[in-house]
Amino acid sequence: MRSYGVIGDAHLGFKAYGSDRRTQEVIDTFEVAVDLLAHCPVVLIAGDLFDDSTCPNLVKKALIAIKEKHADQKWLVLGGNHDSTKTYSSVSALDVFGEVHNVSIVN
Repeated sequence: MRSYGVIGDAHLGFKAYGSDRRTQEVIDTFEVAVDLLAHCPVVLIAGDLFDDSTCPNLVKKALIAIKEKHADQKWLVLGGNHDSTKTYSSVSALDVFGEVHNVSIVN
């Protein structure tokens, strides 16, 4: 039997309180979730991977490192109301992240 994982509303890059510490806590929590789903060949990220259509370099670097750690895992990322190109007229962080190996973006 094949297992699938689901993560919803990660909101990476969350800017609450203007704190880099809080941003790092959100990244760390997302990494723990992905680690817990390491046995799943496919993970659905159901909306709002990012908190905005843009995100800080800290978030981009951390997300790429997490994905590289789980290189064999396929991620299917659904755009949400915070990060979808359907919401914004320009290219979003989702579009850029979609160029990474084994990640499919659905907007």
